[in-house]
Amino acid sequence: MEALLKGVTVLDFSEYIAGPYCGFLLADLGARVIKVEPPDGAEERRLGTLARYRGNTRMSLAFNRGKESIVVDLQESAGRDIVYHMVARVDVVLQNFAPGVAKQLGIDYDTLSGLNKQIVFLSSTAFGEVGPHSKRKGFDIIAHAASGVMSNYADEEGAPRTPGGISVPACSMRWASSARSTIAPSRGRGRRSRPAFSARVSRCKPSR
Repeated sequence: MEALLKGVTVLDFSEYIAGPYCGFLLADLGARVIKVEPPDGAEERRLGTLARYRGNTRMSLAFNRGKESIVVDLQESAGRDIVYHMVARVDVVLQNFAPGVAKQLGIDYDTLSGLNKQIVFLSSTAFGEVGPHSKRKGFDIIAHAASGVMSNYADEEGAPRTPGGISVPACSMRWASSARSTIAPSRGRGRRSRPAFSARVSRCKPSR
């Protein structure tokens, strides 16, 4: 049986958990996923004990499995030119920078869709791309606190606690499913849907 996303190529600029998790789910569905990292590596490479894993952490190895990798300095015009050359030949771009950062790096939807009008652009932010908190960065514990989830897990004295697991993967699966639903029906028809997705706290369980 042919994989659902066989023949689909994804450029993955994401870091930490939500984006990389989404990326390997797309790889599991058969997509070719290319992880794009800065010269000093993505942030998940620094979360853990580097020496034990020869420059990697368990998080980096787990969430970037099944992917190819390339190092590109997006701060340099030569690096952006490399990415633009690749974008013309890919189907999906995945990023989870804080709002405005992708534009600063030259990899925002408006810029990349000008190079490839069929591209599907997946963008995840902690608090959405508009509104009073849109510029804030976020992780699970921040979303748990902001949504009130921590109060539901309060200890015997009423002090708030974070849930035992992480809820980011739930959003990542929704994110990957959105990409799959957008790409798969259009394959072989010479067209693609081109929305820009945003995973928000209010729409993904009670957290990011």
